[in-house]
Amino acid sequence: MATTKNLDREAHIVGTGSGAVVIDLPDVYGNIADLVGVRKVTGDIPDGASSTTVRMGIKTASFIKMYISYMEGTKRRYSQIIVSVDKVKTAPKAVIGKTYNSFKIKTAGFSSRRRLG
Repeated sequence: MATTKNLDREAHIVGTGSGAVVIDLPDVYGNIADLVGVRKVTGDIPDGASSTTVRMGIKTASFIKMYISYMEGTKRRYSQIIVSVDKVKTAPKAVIGKTYNSFKIKTAGFSSRRRLG
């Protein structure tokens, strides 16, 4: 199985309206894209959407990282995904049972330890 480090990165839009940002992410958000507020760019980038990196997007509170776990055979695997700030309250419960990179998500949540600045 290819890890997300080996996958090609493509432009994705995180958020909506004037707070939307464009970042390059692996294309693994297919089934959970609407639930986490991340969608693949098809066509032109919308007006008002700025381009950023993952680190700067987290620093400016455009989005946040969420941890998910899934079973690959008999081993539990963990991944981090990007979640729009609009979907922070609903995303952890909504993604459980959905598929991520062809595996069923078992648990989801945010780190209890937060680094500011």
